[in-house]
Formats: sequence, C-alpha cells, structure tokens
Amino acid sequence: PMYNDHGNIYFEDNQFGNNNNDNDDNNNILINNDLFGQALLDFFNGDPDNTLTLLRDDDFVVEYSLMEFITQNFDPLVYVAIEKSVGVVLNIGAGSGSHSLYIQDLLDKKNTEITDIISLDISKNSFQLMNDRGVRNTICCDYKNILISNDPILFENHDNHNNKLLKRREINTIVLLGNSIGMVGDIDGLKDLLTICRELLKINTLDNHENMLLFDCSDLELILSDDEHQIQYSLNNKLKGDYEGENRMRYYYKNQYSDIFKWVYFSIPTLEEIAKEMNWKMSVIDRDDDIDFLIKFVPIYDDEVNINNSIL
Repeated sequence: PMYNDHGNIYFEDNQFGNNNNDNDDNNNILINNDLFGQALLDFFNGDPDNTLTLLRDDDFVVEYSLMEFITQNFDPLVYVAIEKSVGVVLNIGAGSGSHSLYIQDLLDKKNTEITDIISLDISKNSFQLMNDRGVRNTICCDYKNILISNDPILFENHDNHNNKLLKRREINTIVLLGNSIGMVGDIDGLKDLLTICRELLKINTLDNHENMLLFDCSDLELILSDDEHQIQYSLNNKLKGDYEGENRMRYYYKNQYSDIFKWVYFSIPTLEEIAKEMNWKMSVIDRDDDIDFLIKFVPIYDDEVNINNSIL
C-alpha cells in the first residue's frame, strides 16, 4: 500500500475490480475506512448520490439505495425483536440510528417494556449521523472494546470529583438488527461476541424476564437452496478450509472503496452448535415467509444466584 499527503491508503493493484470506475491516473484505489458511515451522512445531509455498491471478491455486485438505511420501514422480524426487548437495550451496530429512533418513540409514548436504549457503532460518521438525528445515549466504540470502555453512558453514576466510574449499568437486552449479526465475520467472531455479551448481561434485576441477545439473520441453508452463485462461493470457501457462510466484501461509493471486510451467514444448525458450545440457550422465536429468522440467545451462568454486581 501507498499513502498520500492526507494519510489515505492506496493499493497499487485493483481490488475486486473498479466497477468500471477509474479513480486516479495510475488506477490506484482510494480507501476510506468509514465509507459506509460517510455515505449515510452524505445522504442525510442532502447529497443526491444515494447509491452504495457492495462488491464481493468473486465480482458479485449489489447496489443499495441509501434510503433503505435511513427509513423506518423495517423488515417484519425487526419489529418483533423490538417488541420482545425488555429493560435497558444495547443496540450494537446502530448505523444510521433508525432502529434506535423507533425505540425512542416507543419510550416517549410509554408503549414498550424497554426502559432505555443505548446505541453503539464503530463508525465516527454514523455516530455523528445518530447525534444529528436526535438519537440519545450514543457511543462510538468497537463492540469488541465495550468491556474496557469508560464511556459514562455505560455506568449508573459518575464520581466527577474523583473521576471514577462507579457501577456498570444493567443491560437486559442486546440487539443486532437488520441482519447485522453478519458483521462478526466468521464463527470465531460470533464466539467472541457471545463472550462479550455474557459479561454485559450478567446483572438482572427484572422480574420474570431473562437477559438476552436478539438478532435476525438469513439462514445459510435456505440461501444455498436456490442461489447458484452463493452455492459456488460456499463450495470455494470449503475448499479453502473456511466456513461456507463467510463472504469477503467491500463497499464502493464516490470513487472510493472501503477496507475489505468479512460478512457471514449462519445456518440454524451451526448457531445451535455454537450456542451449546458457548453455554447459551438458543431458540428460534419467529421467521418470515422467506429465508430470515429471529434468534434468541440466553446466557447460562455457572452460578445464576450469586451474581456479582460490581464493575465487570
């Protein structure tokens, strides 16, 4: 890689093709590591270019309208997940903030068992967008680092005099909505997420409610039942020794590319195996008429009576 005067990264060779768009004299690729968030922020601020292109490393291409990520016209399973959520909700991968704004509206109308919503995203541009849209309790943080975060939003109170965070907030429901569970990238990534969520969900003072992780996802087995392109891609993954649901992707927007990232689709049997291995109870609580399911994970603790309420 090479760097320009502004610190942006270029690659000498084309990566995943340029989609017939050459963006500098040497056919180098300009990398923006917050491209998805930048596209959302641009669109919200009135930019007429509302197309975001997703490229896979086998040249499979999908174009999205950015309106899809700003609207509150969600897939049906997202509404079910929000309805099932209770207590303090942590929304991981909050993106544009649309799901969080919908929950805030329910809170303001006192029409939910949710008591508060915390919205987390790694993207600085998405963080700015959420704040501009009026999302409350926003955190700009990689979810992998949340257990070491000192953001006051994650704590019940803050000792300003001694600059100490006193007690971590109780979190009762963690959600990843809009198929964003795919961001974990692979099986090990899901196991890492479950380890983090187990710690976050330890404290429960709610009556008659289990702390839980909720996410909607597309079932890999159903994807493979009628998508020949995905079938071949999955076979190539297996030949390389990778999980068949892994995908290597990048975004393209305004002559820029995102970093390459992994996205994953899980089969229901794979989720069941991981839940058992990681000591979680898993259940399918709903499904749509196509290939999507709503999944509930409840952590099983070795000692569920003597819960340590000190800072995790």
